[in-house]
Amino acid sequence: MNQAKIFNIQSFSTTDGPGIRTVVFFQGCNLHCLWCHNPESIDMNPRVGFIKEKCIGCGNCATERNPEICFAGALIEPTRTFTPKQLWVLLKNDVLYYKNSNGGVTFSGGECMLHATFLAEIVEICRENGVHTAVDTAGHISYELLKKVNPDLFLFDVKASEPMLHKKLTGVDGKLIWNNLQQLAEDGYNVHVRIPCVPGANWKEIPEMIKRLKKIGITNTELLPYHTLGADKNSWYEKEAILFTPPTKEEMEKFKELL
Repeated sequence: MNQAKIFNIQSFSTTDGPGIRTVVFFQGCNLHCLWCHNPESIDMNPRVGFIKEKCIGCGNCATERNPEICFAGALIEPTRTFTPKQLWVLLKNDVLYYKNSNGGVTFSGGECMLHATFLAEIVEICRENGVHTAVDTAGHISYELLKKVNPDLFLFDVKASEPMLHKKLTGVDGKLIWNNLQQLAEDGYNVHVRIPCVPGANWKEIPEMIKRLKKIGITNTELLPYHTLGADKNSWYEKEAILFTPPTKEEMEKFKELL
């Protein structure tokens, strides 16, 4: 059966594509970015999360870490499993909002492209019902799979340019990512590039990335300032947080001028 694990569905988003959107976050990622805002999304089979601050010490979880027996909500069920048709049952409730705002559905993660067969089916269901689709991807995947999914819009994240630095920051050298981005541009796909701006990580690489995007022919680019809003999630899943300093508005303005 065509199924996928999903760890969050966020309605009424206005930052992940045009208009009002529902963002579907898929479980699993093949990158390990040092600044990851969704650390719970990386493992394909994540453990049950634990929010220490919510625990009331009832002892129910002493023998079984089951969120259903946690009265205080300290245990978090990390994922739900859907088929494309089951997911559409939820998404179709907001069709009027999509159409009235020129919005739609954005598939994100983790890395949603790890579920390409599922993704291709739900994208086609959305298309049959007149709903705009966007895929938010880091692009470290076969180009044939990107073509197979074929959404209305690719939100394509680029993290660094120099291969050794890219590997240090994400776990992969980025060559496949940049090759896929260039191929998408050459083949005429609708691509919107997003660059996370992380001082102390990829900060010095941003001018070089902008030059490289210009050479490829990418004109639709967005700069995303690093933030620490997801830092607490690391402790919920027993992961070590690596924190950076968020950029100032003045620092971001300099890169906007460069764009």
